[in-house]
Amino acid sequence: MDIDLIRCWSYDRLKFNVAVLGEMVDRIKVLWQRNLTFLIIDSNQIRGFIPFQLFNMLKVLSLANNSLTGTIPSALGQLKNLIYLNLTYLKLTSNQIEGHILGELQNLEQLQVLNLSANSLCGQIPLEIGALVSLQELYIEFNQINGSIPAECQNLINLRILNLSHNMISGFTSLTSLHLSNNQLGGNIPLEIGIFYSLCDVNLSNNKLDRLIPSPMLNCISFRKVDLSNNSLKNRLRLNPFQKRMETCFPHGTMMVKLHLKTSSKQHRTFISDIAYELLLNGKIVALKKLHRRESQNPSFDKSFRNEIKMLSQTRHRNIVKLYRFCIHHWCKFLVYKYMERGSLFYALNMDDEEAKEIRWIKRVDIIRGTANALSYMHHDCFLPIVHKDVTSNNILLNSELHAVILQVGTSHLAPELAYTMIVTKKCDVYSFGVVALETLMRRHPRELISSLLDDSSNKNIVIKDLLDLHIRLPLSQKETQDIVHIVTLVLTCLCSNPKSRPSMQEVGHELSTSKQSLSLPFANITIHQLIA
Repeated sequence: MDIDLIRCWSYDRLKFNVAVLGEMVDRIKVLWQRNLTFLIIDSNQIRGFIPFQLFNMLKVLSLANNSLTGTIPSALGQLKNLIYLNLTYLKLTSNQIEGHILGELQNLEQLQVLNLSANSLCGQIPLEIGALVSLQELYIEFNQINGSIPAECQNLINLRILNLSHNMISGFTSLTSLHLSNNQLGGNIPLEIGIFYSLCDVNLSNNKLDRLIPSPMLNCISFRKVDLSNNSLKNRLRLNPFQKRMETCFPHGTMMVKLHLKTSSKQHRTFISDIAYELLLNGKIVALKKLHRRESQNPSFDKSFRNEIKMLSQTRHRNIVKLYRFCIHHWCKFLVYKYMERGSLFYALNMDDEEAKEIRWIKRVDIIRGTANALSYMHHDCFLPIVHKDVTSNNILLNSELHAVILQVGTSHLAPELAYTMIVTKKCDVYSFGVVALETLMRRHPRELISSLLDDSSNKNIVIKDLLDLHIRLPLSQKETQDIVHIVTLVLTCLCSNPKSRPSMQEVGHELSTSKQSLSLPFANITIHQLIA
């Protein structure tokens, strides 16, 4: 070392590189005893014993990633000022520490983080660990700890993270993360797990759990991620209690959730189905559309749900959401869809200005064209024609590339004829498509524009450019302006009050795929009246 540490008696923090800790003891003994409160010697080549008797003023000690050997000395328990012990904040990770975790650690009442991971520690977790009343994080993973988790751990009222994974353990109200994977835990998941009201991340995978998932666990309101894979659990996986805890991303009960539950046994095949078993095992992100209990018992909802399954099971189109599998049960009905990263078109347009700006005109045209193609396929190319009945921006989903697919469910933009016929036809879908197409261009519902179309005198001077989304620049290129004028022209025919005057979706799809004529007027001067005429 280039400095004389003996003269640095006033230092209260020290971080350095050194090969042999023992050779330095005599030289810096005075320094350590008087003032040193922070000592960080991570990732060096330190070996040998640790002279903890010199560290009596330390608050932070980090000796991680060295070559320390031997046992944890009892003198460590005398460092009563220690807040972070790291051997990672106490940190002793990735060394070669062996022996037992000493009960003398109970004296470290101010210790907040204890990291003893990746060593060769053995034996049981000492009962005295319950005395570490300030402890917030405890990491003992990748050791050889055995026995059960002591009941005294319930005294760790401030504990937020407990990681005991990759040990041989067999047997925290502030706890948020519990990882006990790759151990020898057997029998039931304890009922007491339900008392951890802050628990949101649970990993009990790769154990020997072989009975039932307890109802208190299913009712834990804070759960976000649960991994029970590679056990032998026997009961059916009841997703219903989790329902309100998942982030609601789509309307009418459609939810998006990362399925860390994976699968715990092949018995789940009787609950979901073969493909859902494979999907969960792969840990994919999917979208769940679920009927609540009261809805699933309503005959009309039940009929709608079964019709949706029938419809989706026979459709194969790049603009119709992919259905992975479904579940029909007396207490639960849900569909498992392909996950679309950007959520609904309504959300993308309305919930975030910056996100809406990313949907440039060319993307909006593609979304409208994709929606038209999907409806054309449903109306004209399926073995049995399908009327969607609910074409809305909430039921058009976008992936990360802003590719659009149609999702089926809900209450659509009601076409005028429904007020007196109550019969839903393909022309109702055409009308709803027109509404969504305008909403995509305007970034707001076009109800005022639609009302004005019924009054010849009020629509004469409406300029197209004034209808468009003001949050992004006006279309400038010839292709952009031609596409938008062409779409608005088609949409106006889709919104005719007389359904017989509306085009079919096949005609709309064909028109949107054909080349456009050059504009006869500057884009900034084109009005709605000119397009209608």
